Amino acid sequence: MTPPIPASVGRYRIDAVIGRGAMGVIYRGHDPRIDRPVAIKVVATGLLGGSEGEAFRRRFLREAQAAGRCVHPNIVAIYDYDMHEGAPFIAMEFVDGVSLRQMLERGIRLSPVEAASLVLQVLDALACAHAVGVVHRDVKPANILVMRDGRVKVADFGISRVESSDLTSAGGLIGTPGYMSPEQCDGGEVDARTDIFSTAAVLHELIAGTRAFPGRSFGEVRRRIVQEPSPDLPPAVAAAAGGIAAVIARGLAKRPEQRFGSAAEMREALRMAMQGLGPPGGAGNDTTMVAPAAAAVPSPPPQPFVPGLDPGMAASQPGSIGPHADQVLRTLEQVLARHLGPIARILVRKAAAAAPTLEALCDTVAGNIADLAERNAFRAEARRLLGAAAGMTGAGSGSLGAGGQAGGSTGEGSSGAWQVDPAEVERAHRALAVHLGPVARVLARRAAATARTADELWAALASQITCDDERAAFLSRRGPSGRSG
Repeated sequence: MTPPIPASVGRYRIDAVIGRGAMGVIYRGHDPRIDRPVAIKVVATGLLGGSEGEAFRRRFLREAQAAGRCVHPNIVAIYDYDMHEGAPFIAMEFVDGVSLRQMLERGIRLSPVEAASLVLQVLDALACAHAVGVVHRDVKPANILVMRDGRVKVADFGISRVESSDLTSAGGLIGTPGYMSPEQCDGGEVDARTDIFSTAAVLHELIAGTRAFPGRSFGEVRRRIVQEPSPDLPPAVAAAAGGIAAVIARGLAKRPEQRFGSAAEMREALRMAMQGLGPPGGAGNDTTMVAPAAAAVPSPPPQPFVPGLDPGMAASQPGSIGPHADQVLRTLEQVLARHLGPIARILVRKAAAAAPTLEALCDTVAGNIADLAERNAFRAEARRLLGAAAGMTGAGSGSLGAGGQAGGSTGEGSSGAWQVDPAEVERAHRALAVHLGPVARVLARRAAATARTADELWAALASQITCDDERAAFLSRRGPSGRSG
C-alpha cells in the first residue's frame, strides 16, 4: 500500500509526489518563507534501521554536502538539509523539465550537434564539481534534466565521492550498470575520469539511440564494459557526427589514463569537434586526439531545437502550418502544460506531425490527460483558443494537410522565404552553438527570416554574444567561404 502524502515536511508544504524509489521519495513542495517551489527528497525509513542506519544517514548528509559545494547554473541547487519524523531530507531546486531518460524512452532522437550541445553543459557542471573535489559517480540520462529553454541541470549527487570523505573505499561497488567505468565495475578507486567515461556513454546513447553497453544482467553489462572493445557509432551516424565520434571513443577508453584528463578538456574537444576544427596546435598535438569532422553533407534548413523533438518531425515545426503556425502550436502547448507540465511541448509537436486538422491535433494531445474531467476541460479551452488562432492563419480547422502541413504561405521563418542560402544559415547556427548552445538554432532561424545577405545574418547573430572575445571568435569561424549572401 502506498503511504499517504504528508501535508508538510519540515517547513515545506508538500503538493505532490514526483517519484518513488528504493532510496525514498521525492516530493514537489513549496517554501513559504521564500515563496518558491522546491523538490524534497526524503529517505525511506526502512533504510535507517539496523547497524547500517547511521552510515546511511551520514551518506545522505554527504549528498547534501557534496551538491552544496557545487554551485553552478547546470547543477541542481541544494537549499536545506534537516530531519522529518526521524528521517533525513534534502530541499533542493525544483527543475521544470524532463530527463534525458524520459526523452530516450519516448524514442526521441537528437542530431549529433544537438546532443553535443546538451553534453557540453553536463561537462561544465562536472568541471565545477571536480574542481571542488566531488566526483559524481552516477552520470546517466535519468540524472540529466533538460529545461524548457534547453538548459541542462545535473542532479543526484547521492553517491558522490568527496575526496576527503572516509565513507568510501576501494571495493565499494556504487553506480548504475551500463554507465559505470571499467574501474568502477571492478570496485576500484575512481576519480574524475570515471565521470568522463559515463558522460561519453550518455553521449553515445543520445546520438546512436541505443545504449553503449546493453545487457540483461550486471554480469553481461560488466563483461561488455571491462572486457569487450567499446562500441563505435553506427557508420551512418558516425559520418554525420564527424569529430564527435572521436570524442566519444576517447571518453570510452578502458584505461583512465587514455581518456581525457578532465571534464574541461573533454568539453573543449567536443566544442572543436562540433566545428570540425580538429585538435588545437595542429596535427602534431597529441593531447586531444579529436579527428576532423567528416565532409559536410547537405542538411535540411535549420529547425528550432526543442528538447525531445527528433529531426524527422520537421513538418510539425513552427512555420509549417501557415504564417502564424508558431502561435497556433504555442497556444496548444500552453493550455496542455497546465495539465501535464513541460512535456506538453514535446507531445504537441509530435502530434502535429500527423494530425490532419487542428481539431484532430487537439483530440490527439487530449488523449495524454488521464482524468476525464481535466481532458474535457482541456478540449473546451483549447478549441476556443485555437479557433481564434486558426482564424488568424486564414486556415480553419480543416485546412491542415497530411503531416500537419497546409498550403499557401510558408510563413516567416520558413526556408522558402530566406534570402540567405540555407547552407550558410546552418554554418552560422553551428558556429553560434559553440557559444550559446541549443538556443543557437532558434536564433539562426529567426535571423534568417529577416537577413538579406550573409553579412547581415552573421552580424545579427554576433550581436547575441555579449563577450567581446567570444563574439570575435564566432565571427572568425565564418571564413572566406561565407562572404556571399
